[in-house]
Amino acid sequence: HDGVVTGLLGKASTAHERYREAVLNFANSARPLRLVIRAYDDGVAYRWEFDAKGTFAIADEQAGFGVPPSTRAWVMPVTSFTSSYEEYYRGGALGQAAADGSLLTLPLLIQRAGTWAGITEAALHNWSGLYLVRWNGQPGLSSHLSPRLDRPGVAVIGYAGRHRSPWRVVMLGDAPGRLIESNLVTLLNPPPDGRDWGWVETGKTSFPWWNDYVWPGQGFTPGLNTATMDAYIDFDADHGIPFHTLDGFEGQAWYEGTIDPGGKPQDITRARHEIDLAEVLTRARQRGVGLRLWCHWVPLRAQLDAALSQWQHWGIKGLMVDFMNRDDQEMVAFYDEVAAKAADHHLTVVYHGAYKPTGTNRTWPNVLAHEAVRGTEYDKFDDNPGSTPAHEATVPFTRMLAGPMDTHAGGFDSISPAAFHNRNSAPQVMGTRAHALATYIVVENELPMVADTPANYVGAREFGFVAQTPTTWDETRVLAGDVGHYIVVARRKGAEWWLGAITNGSARTLAVRLTMLRGQGWTLDGYEDAGATRAARRITGRLRSGQLLVISLAEAGGYAARLKPARLAAQPQRE
Repeated sequence: HDGVVTGLLGKASTAHERYREAVLNFANSARPLRLVIRAYDDGVAYRWEFDAKGTFAIADEQAGFGVPPSTRAWVMPVTSFTSSYEEYYRGGALGQAAADGSLLTLPLLIQRAGTWAGITEAALHNWSGLYLVRWNGQPGLSSHLSPRLDRPGVAVIGYAGRHRSPWRVVMLGDAPGRLIESNLVTLLNPPPDGRDWGWVETGKTSFPWWNDYVWPGQGFTPGLNTATMDAYIDFDADHGIPFHTLDGFEGQAWYEGTIDPGGKPQDITRARHEIDLAEVLTRARQRGVGLRLWCHWVPLRAQLDAALSQWQHWGIKGLMVDFMNRDDQEMVAFYDEVAAKAADHHLTVVYHGAYKPTGTNRTWPNVLAHEAVRGTEYDKFDDNPGSTPAHEATVPFTRMLAGPMDTHAGGFDSISPAAFHNRNSAPQVMGTRAHALATYIVVENELPMVADTPANYVGAREFGFVAQTPTTWDETRVLAGDVGHYIVVARRKGAEWWLGAITNGSARTLAVRLTMLRGQGWTLDGYEDAGATRAARRITGRLRSGQLLVISLAEAGGYAARLKPARLAAQPQRE
């Protein structure tokens, strides 16, 4: 097969799909099996297919990856299959990073000699999520499926008909950045159906839960009330932020219920009495701001059809569903049910408290992102926060191989790692202001947040850069990178390129060749570190095709720039 796939939504709008496929038939097995193997330019994948004549049950899936313990690896060990994929990645020799018996989430990254490989899965439907485990004393990794909760010892059950396992994927490249550029996981999923998907909207959203509704000097008490929602809508409209999310505060949800349902009655089709929803909906419509709704998965499951119908009637643009924390077969089916029914009601979806993406956003373009990462929400309540510089320089090479990741972006109260301490109200983030800007380019996310209090954005000239940064891209290039140390990403939208760089706790100077620039000269407009965590220096100037660009990064620093075609002129200048 050799062709071009168009209409993608994410790190690229088109992709070259070239592979060779072999099918092995195991006719003498108890149930005839087919092993489908594909070899791509940037990886290999396989899956099992079989036809069932009746009900069947699968206890587990046996897959082995011959990875010696000395192999350099980055893995995320978890203690059980009940996981939201929100731990740190550990790097080092596999035998040290993952103890015998360690349950490892996907994706994971390995390096051997000059080859880099990412192991993950694609097209997870009607199956259980895959994990890898260290073989006790053996040089490799074995697989385990997330078990069902209702059938001890069983991972997958099914009925008569044709069945396919998810694809087991090994992404390959001569540098870790090549894996980030790869569209393999997406391409292994079926294309969307023939309906009109033009209604799918991406963009940034305000999300006040993260900042704990801190917004001084407003003349009202910020919280789950009409005045707060109206004020956020006005802020978004005035600053080019297309969405506002109704979420929760102090244990309560925007609807008639609590953030943690705990068996208590919930009604996600009715706003709590402090919110005049008719007024909020009218204001949002008048100001051109789309409303999105957060909800816990338990009441959503109970009211799915009624809620989605009601939300469409209200004119809601999408939902964030939270706290699933599982990837057994039943939960995987729930994800697909939400995606399919939300699409029927023209609602986009973001999954939090979630398992990793598997490229299914190709099949369901209304699925914009998964969390499945230790993000800056941990800066609120944990001594091991999500904004540690080494962590933020690791997850683009590891977790992001699976697809878009939502990290609670937009913290503008930047602070040095040494001075950081967690706090729930008005949390701070490690790193510089330029680092915060760069994450909107480095991290793939079709619905990133602007999660900080508007008080930190108003008057900050850098916030205009955030509002202008695209959320979907036509092309992605990784210009430089070292896992856990630094990364430089260039993403193209139309004729423009956007450049983002972040570093870990070490300051460094990088020289990157702008090989993606073609033809005429280019103008540069952006921000770099200015010697203080809460300040960024604006940089403007001219570039030429193929130029060597020198980027200076402070400790936990960043660099973010917009490159437009223009006539060739001088080198970039600094204010």
